[in-house]
Amino acid sequence: MLFVGIDVAKSHHDVAVLDDNGLVVLRHLRILNSRQGFATLHQSLIQLSADTNDDIRIAMEATGHYHLNLLLFLQANAYPIFAYNPFLIKEFARTLTLRKTKTDKADALTIAKKLATDLSSDRFKPDFNMQELKFLTHHRNRLTDSRSKLK
Repeated sequence: MLFVGIDVAKSHHDVAVLDDNGLVVLRHLRILNSRQGFATLHQSLIQLSADTNDDIRIAMEATGHYHLNLLLFLQANAYPIFAYNPFLIKEFARTLTLRKTKTDKADALTIAKKLATDLSSDRFKPDFNMQELKFLTHHRNRLTDSRSKLK
């Protein structure tokens, strides 16, 4: 089994891959937040799974709306994908070390480690009804604030 951790950002995403034993298969891959970057990731994952003959599980942080396009792309390509709350990743990173290493490379590796250690990652599968509800709630709050300013 290969565990892929993706640190999500606005313009690019950082990827790290671990195997079953916790050994780093791919320390760092930076892809653009575009279809071309997603295709690069897809080709890299195909090559890794062909080289190791392992299944792939992917996890990322659910950061705002920046992760949605990549999430939909990976689901369309039939990858098992999980989305973690960034707070869970932050707290998990605290358990690994006392040092405050906060880089995109380190975060991608931490996400992969979190996925590898979770007994049941299925509870982190993205629920699009919940995502839609979050967007609608944020939109309602913006409209309420706008109405208050106009009054």
